Amino acid sequence: MSRLYDIRYNGNQWHLTGSRDSGYTFVNKSTLSSFHLGGDIIGIEQILDETFLVFRRIFRDRWQISRIKVVNDRKKIIEYQKDFVHFYFISHDTILFDSSAVYSIEKNCELSEFEWLKFKEIKVLVSSTNEEKTVLFVEHKTSYEISANEYVQVLVDSTTFKPISKAYSTLRDQFIELSEAFTFDDLVNEDQSYIRRISEYIFDIHQHFHNKGKTILLEEVKDYE
Repeated sequence: MSRLYDIRYNGNQWHLTGSRDSGYTFVNKSTLSSFHLGGDIIGIEQILDETFLVFRRIFRDRWQISRIKVVNDRKKIIEYQKDFVHFYFISHDTILFDSSAVYSIEKNCELSEFEWLKFKEIKVLVSSTNEEKTVLFVEHKTSYEISANEYVQVLVDSTTFKPISKAYSTLRDQFIELSEAFTFDDLVNEDQSYIRRISEYIFDIHQHFHNKGKTILLEEVKDYE
């Protein structure tokens, strides 16, 4: 869902002047009080009478969203702030920041239900008929030794953050039923355990043939003594 790439505010309440280069000044049409928002601002969205989401660039490839409340039309209070590389509105209320957090605008907090998904690879899948309907495709790499292509994958509801499909293990080439007793992380840990055992077995075989070759070469050298 594409939001925060323009300036959206209540035109009956505020008069706006400024630009991305100079910043934006909001003037209350009733009281004539004003406040200024500066920085490299990409977008602003008014979400309550005195509260705004502000999207800024803070470095070349680093961005920031702030929730700012205006008190007495002048004083600005930062109620929430997040730095990130990528963000996505996965619903009208929630924002996914990279794979580190989901923020609820209505609750003004990061959702604890997302905790188990932190730092996993997440792709947002959008319905072809309704862009506000999304599902999260989640995968976690289980192999760094044998190959870079072993994963556990699952589809997750973007509202409850609970799995809505069986998990697929590329190592086993099987779909696995998840439950509270056997979670996505349990499956990842199990596959990683299998991979460690396979790696140790392959290492032992390599060592066997390495030592065998060295022994044969030494024996051949003795023949020339």
